[in-house]
This record gives sequence, C-alpha cells and structure tokens, in this order.
Amino acid sequence: MPEAIHTLRVALPPESVWDFVKDMNKWAPMLTGYQKHTIVTETKSLWTLKGDVGILSRTVELEVNITEWAGPDRVRFTLTGLNEAVSGEGQFEIRAIAAEGSAAAAAAAAAPVAAKAELSWWQKLVERFARWFLGRQGGGQAALSAAPRAAVTAGSELAFTLMMEAGGPTAPLVNAMLEPALIPATEDLAQRIVTHLEKQHGLG
Repeated sequence: MPEAIHTLRVALPPESVWDFVKDMNKWAPMLTGYQKHTIVTETKSLWTLKGDVGILSRTVELEVNITEWAGPDRVRFTLTGLNEAVSGEGQFEIRAIAAEGSAAAAAAAAAPVAAKAELSWWQKLVERFARWFLGRQGGGQAALSAAPRAAVTAGSELAFTLMMEAGGPTAPLVNAMLEPALIPATEDLAQRIVTHLEKQHGLG
C-alpha cells in the first residue's frame, strides 16, 4: 500500500496541538484538493476531494471512520472510496519533545535522597546559601524546583501518516502514481497545520 509520512516540530505542548487536530473542521480545508466534508457521527464523516493523479484525477468521495481516539497522543482513521475503488488509512501522532539537557536534570532529580548525605560540608554550605538567596529574591524552594521542570518540554512533534491503495484492474498503474502524489499532500497538510498553530499562538 503506497504510504507517506511527514513529521514536523512546533514549539507548543502536545495539548495545544491536539486541541486543533481533534477537530477536523479546523484542518479539513487544508487538505490538498479539498472540496467539502460532512460530519455524520462522532467517528464517521464523508469527504470530497479532487486531485490530478491517476484515480485522483477526478472528484473522489471518501468515507472516513475514526478507529482510535487517544488524545492528546494519537488519532487513527480509515478511508473507503464511495465512488472509486480506493481504500486507505492514516493517523496523526503527537509526541512531546524534551528540552536539551532535561535528561540530565531528570536523572539528577531521580537520584536517591541519600546521595545528599555524601556532599562535602562546602557543597552543603553552597546549597544552603543558594536556597537562602533565592528565598530573599522571592523564589525560595519553589524557584529551585520549578526551574528544571520549566525546561523539560521544548514543544511537540506532529507526525502525519497517510496510506492509500487503489483496487480494480488498473490498480498496479494507479498505485504506482499514488505514492508520489501522497508525499507532497502529506507534507503540505502537516506544514499548514504547524504554520497555523504558530501564527495562532504568536510564534511565527
């Protein structure tokens, strides 16, 4: 089955990306060749697309069914042609991206409390002074504990996967043309979503 995958990063938490992706009304018009779509139920919708390659060289009507709804991480769906012998599936996957250096910070935070007992008297003195100083600045223990956590998440990674396969006597020819058509369509949709989110949140 011809397949295309495109991954992009955006400086927003997974929840913000999911809030946009979970509502197909927001991103459906961004699809290449989009004509219209109709929501039938919470998991079923009807799409009309128009393309320029093989079976997509004319208007295609598709039934889209959501098979997995696992926010804010993933949504999967299947595609079934209503007026053409075509089927497929796809998914949006959202992953949190850890900030640089956060692994070391997490490892340090997970270290046994007993390790502090091994600190030299000088290290203990410096640590106490740092806590006292931060407390005088209004941060106190909260400032010490919040700083590492603030740097843990750098953003999200949005991966869009789309697979489609034609049936019928011309399937081998059409499938050979589908993959080159799916790649730019997948890249374009992912890019449009990220660009929209960046603009919406003042990042662009």
